[in-house]
Amino acid sequence: MAGDVRILGTMAVHHAVMRIAEAFMADAGGVISGSFGTAGVVTAGVESGEAADIVISSKSAIGSFAEKGFVQGEAHDLGKVRIAIGVAIGGAKPDISTIPALTKTLSEVAGVAFGDPNGGATSGIHFAKVLDRLGLAEAVMKNAILRSNGFTVMAEVAAGRAPFGFTQASEIMASPGVEIAGYLPDELQLVSTYTAALTPQGAGNDAAKAFLLRLTGPDAKQILRAEGLE
Repeated sequence: MAGDVRILGTMAVHHAVMRIAEAFMADAGGVISGSFGTAGVVTAGVESGEAADIVISSKSAIGSFAEKGFVQGEAHDLGKVRIAIGVAIGGAKPDISTIPALTKTLSEVAGVAFGDPNGGATSGIHFAKVLDRLGLAEAVMKNAILRSNGFTVMAEVAAGRAPFGFTQASEIMASPGVEIAGYLPDELQLVSTYTAALTPQGAGNDAAKAFLLRLTGPDAKQILRAEGLE
């Protein structure tokens, strides 16, 4: 079923979705391309009428898009992602398993990297709230390394410019030179469910409908799980 498909999605699913797309194109032909960014960038793109056949964002965002007519038909959950701490491969793994341990770790290290909250990064917005809750916002933000998304955050860690960074687990797993050292404590954790849906344009595209079904198939689930979507 040859046909071109355009995806507008969040960075958290980028690597996994394009791996699935490669297999789909090998089987069915056509071209699947994507534009991926923070949740804020995706929302702006949808609301401004950016051309797309499939939109992938948080479940709540997809619900909002549906109410406004930006997506239609059945939405499909792809998986859940937690926020984790990434370190350079083989590097020291700080303890963030409890709130006291996380507080101690953040108090002792300068130059922590995470997504810029002002850029719409889901993990960055949440991590800023965590810092406020811990009473560490002022101290940590003085030397924080803020980047546009989880991949650029992890690039700072891999290059040794940041001792560690916080972002969604799927972005750490898809970034070279880094590994997951732990997850935020449950009391401070943000679990994001990512969901895919067709746009009105995509509803008339047979290839887009077929690819959306592939995203929820057994082979896709294995890839999504391997890429950090639970």
